[in-house]
Amino acid sequence: MRHFKKFKIMMKQFKTALILLFAVIFLVSFAYAADTVSIGAIIDCSGKTSDAGGPFANGLEDYFNFINQKGGINGKKVNLIIRDNVYDVNLAMTLYNDLRDAGIISLIGWGTGESVALSVRVNRDHITYLPGSMAESLVDPIQPFVFILSASYEDQFYALLKYAAKHPKVPGRRVRVAFVYNSTPFGKSPIKRAQEMVEQLGMELVGSQIVELIATNADYEMRALISKEPDYIIIQETGPATVAIINSCADTGLKATVMGTFYSGNEVVLTKAKESLKSVEFIVSSPFVRWYESVPGMDEIKAFAAEYRPKVREWSETYIQGWAVAMLYAEVLRLAGESVTRDTFRDTLESIKEFNFKGLMPPISFGPKKHKGGTKVKIYKANIDNMRFEPITSWIE
Repeated sequence: MRHFKKFKIMMKQFKTALILLFAVIFLVSFAYAADTVSIGAIIDCSGKTSDAGGPFANGLEDYFNFINQKGGINGKKVNLIIRDNVYDVNLAMTLYNDLRDAGIISLIGWGTGESVALSVRVNRDHITYLPGSMAESLVDPIQPFVFILSASYEDQFYALLKYAAKHPKVPGRRVRVAFVYNSTPFGKSPIKRAQEMVEQLGMELVGSQIVELIATNADYEMRALISKEPDYIIIQETGPATVAIINSCADTGLKATVMGTFYSGNEVVLTKAKESLKSVEFIVSSPFVRWYESVPGMDEIKAFAAEYRPKVREWSETYIQGWAVAMLYAEVLRLAGESVTRDTFRDTLESIKEFNFKGLMPPISFGPKKHKGGTKVKIYKANIDNMRFEPITSWIE
């Protein structure tokens, strides 16, 4: 009996200790939650677009760390929760549910396919969503909680087509263009509108080819275009497929200037297609500046990198994109105040006017009927002599 009473006392003490432990955990968690604001991010960090997605995630992470080191925003640190969906739409849906339940007030996304799928959920849950995708269809028509930061893929096609129209290869003949894209929602998203642009500009669309994101060779597709004699080939791809296309243009003797939208202009292309770029002209559009351009925002990035990432020689254009997205988010959080909610975050984002990115990209504005930040891009040309993309225009539309 004595042992039984002793056991009961021990159990009572154990229960009391357990209750106290849970209370401490709760209070610590509550204090942490009160001192932080959580932003979610679902990005392809290891899948077939990770050449672009990985640096994008790094840019987000570094800018929020930069802000947190200075004390945070309105007395709160930013808790950035990054999840890798390896470019898988179904996994993105699962990750979204977890992040929503974790209490995020906004979500930064990545690809076009998962962005289309996530739109229904973020609108339902009142979670502002801003992806790396630049698909016009995400914001036209307007969706309550979906935004894109910069010029869309369609805007970029238009800028490239206008540039091509002003630089004919054969005087007196309509400029001939061909489109090359992949079969993903990202690849196909601007093509219908781009076909209409060709007609509007008095150009001739002579052919289209599908080259998938993971392609390592595009000889067959480029040979199919030789008889069409395009002056320009405009591509909607990421880095690896771009390398395959440029190399195949050189190998097959296809005489055309290759032009690409933002995600085709990865610096890795300069290295992996270096020999081919001696004979193939490559031009890209970008809503963001490059590492080696002298603007105040780039000086800030380089100073941070020198201290915290000293082994990094230079960052790609998608790192700068991620840094810019985080800059915008920091401004929205600052303006929204200490008691920011999912709804007030969206409302504050819609109030942004001519936000200055310190030269990293053109100023942008949003509104209740305007969920695309801007339309301007620069056009760059690959230069293998200095292994850089050099601007050949100012900011244009």
